[in-house]
Amino acid sequence: MENRFSEYDKYLMDDEGNVSFSKKPDPVQKRAPVQYEDISSNSKKKSNNNKPSKPVKTKKNGGDNLKKGLGVLCGATGVLEALCSFMLIKLNMLPTAILALIIVAFALVLLIICALMFMKSKNRFGKRKLAATILAVIMIISCLVGIFFMSKLLGTLDSVLKENKISKADLDKPFIVYLSGSDTRNNQLSEKTRSDVNILAVVNPVTHDVLLLNTPRDYYVENPNCGNQMDKLTHCGLGGIESSMTALARLYDLEKIDYYGRINFTGFETLIDSIGGVDVYSDVAFTTEATSNVHINKGENHLNGSEALAFARERHALASGDFARGENQMKVIKAIVTKVTSSDALIRNYSGIMNSMSGMFETDTPKLLIQTAVKAQLSGGEGWNIQSFAVTGKSGGGVCASSGRKLSVVYRDEESINQAKTYINQVLNGEELIIAE
Repeated sequence: MENRFSEYDKYLMDDEGNVSFSKKPDPVQKRAPVQYEDISSNSKKKSNNNKPSKPVKTKKNGGDNLKKGLGVLCGATGVLEALCSFMLIKLNMLPTAILALIIVAFALVLLIICALMFMKSKNRFGKRKLAATILAVIMIISCLVGIFFMSKLLGTLDSVLKENKISKADLDKPFIVYLSGSDTRNNQLSEKTRSDVNILAVVNPVTHDVLLLNTPRDYYVENPNCGNQMDKLTHCGLGGIESSMTALARLYDLEKIDYYGRINFTGFETLIDSIGGVDVYSDVAFTTEATSNVHINKGENHLNGSEALAFARERHALASGDFARGENQMKVIKAIVTKVTSSDALIRNYSGIMNSMSGMFETDTPKLLIQTAVKAQLSGGEGWNIQSFAVTGKSGGGVCASSGRKLSVVYRDEESINQAKTYINQVLNGEELIIAE
């Protein structure tokens, strides 16, 4: 019969096979506990299952991404609007009321965009968010364009304005600007060149009176560059702009001429074309010299840049020659000022005007003075009373110090010189400017 006792039962039996409870197992023969094999299904798991499980990937929240995108769009709009406002303040040419209105408008538009974008709606991207996105894109593009043009304007001002500062207390004081027209045709002004246009603009910012005083290019004056010996006025420019200013100051007994502005023929043409041409009145009908061949009618004429230049330079077809040319030059300058200050030509043709100035125009008139004048004009201020006068003289021959040769000159007429001095003092003293017919 098969022994069914377990291995451990033999320690409870004596030598004859009887059960004995007194017999203890020999400690020397003690065995390790029996290991039972686990035959459950868990034992079949592979050992590599003990490794940590990989994180479960979850789908990105589309709503959070949309909010982030809308937030970035709102932020970009706000930053560009702030930058645009800063540049408008730096430009300092807009009236305070208009500048404040623009900044408030920027803030309101930004608030509207933010409100529409983050307003709760049934659809994840509803019509309100779509409208806000379109508005934000329009504002961003508009601000970028505005920043570009303002940067260009500031750059142009820095390039054409020589460093010359003025205090706010002096902004209302009268001043004199020497307007010089260079006889060069290129995109750069020469430091020392003959001047075919010699006009003094006497300005009173308080009374808004402007006197344009023309002096013929061949006027016989003292040339500071040649030891104050007699020479043509146009030759003074060969010694630099300061030489011409000194000669004119001596001629009219002026303590000083405050500022200057120079432009060459190329810039002159470009400027007039950029403002859509000018309207000038001619006392007689004539055709300019063969190189330009421009016909001028008696009465009103609408002229583009090249036609206006031919009109301003012509003297051979006119009975009074150089004197008539000087008067026509002042007519063109007056027409330019009238066109720019009485219409939106400055705003509509900004780019062309900037191109005509960059490299082809130069002035040491303080930036603050120019900015103040522009702000006053945009504010709808009082119009300018612009009147002109040209000194006369007698043609003859005289030795010119710059060349040492006898050339055709214009001897000055003292009566017209004294009349010019009277008009200058009227403007400087704030008196009513009355030009005798």
